[in-house]
Amino acid sequence: MFRFFHKTRLKAFFEHQPVRYLTYAFGEVLLVVIGILIALQVNNWNEQRKDAERELKILLSLKDDIQANESELNATLQGIPFRLKQYTRHLSYVGLQPEDYTKEITNDIYDTGYRSTEIVQGTLNSVLSSDQLELIQNDTLKKLLTSYPASIEQFQKTETLVIDYVLDFQRPLLRDKYLSLSNILPNDPEFQHFRNHAQKDDVAGLLNDRSYQNILAGLYMVTKSQLENQGKILHQKTLAILHLLQSEIDQH
Repeated sequence: MFRFFHKTRLKAFFEHQPVRYLTYAFGEVLLVVIGILIALQVNNWNEQRKDAERELKILLSLKDDIQANESELNATLQGIPFRLKQYTRHLSYVGLQPEDYTKEITNDIYDTGYRSTEIVQGTLNSVLSSDQLELIQNDTLKKLLTSYPASIEQFQKTETLVIDYVLDFQRPLLRDKYLSLSNILPNDPEFQHFRNHAQKDDVAGLLNDRSYQNILAGLYMVTKSQLENQGKILHQKTLAILHLLQSEIDQH
């Protein structure tokens, strides 16, 4: 096509046909412009295809992490009501008479468990600290992802406070002052002498200790906040992100 225009334009020039010459010259320029535009469009399509592939890879990786978070959060939130009931039960022991203490009560007081929620942020941190976030087309999803770390931080602060209550206050008070670990030794003859002479549990002293009562009340309030405030907020945001991620993945 270019050869045809070129030859025709030269022929018109030598035959002194300026109008015809200009027409074919314009056609030759137009073909060049069209060719450039087509090449640019093809390049844009290729770039868009590459960006779409990169976006899908990011979305899939984010989905794996957020799914893991949802599973962890769900397990934590399901366990919190059990702990709240336990703290309520422990508080109800305050004021019991010594004859009311049972082995079950002592064993219940010994239970000072807690759960640490493993939140995954590897892919999210990578996306937020680079230009990868701009590859995500859904603006609502981008806003949720951007605010997600702050929600995680608030939840983890409350959870850390619960764990600190248990490890730094509750367990040391029980272990060092009121409860005897001789109770948990195997019921074997070689431990009988130690068990006979070891200090016994002081359940009455524990239940009447103001520090212990304050620890229980603090644990209850912080754990309740973890469930009703930060926990539910983070879980709802996690589910919303998962829904949008799946929607975007399906569109690919």
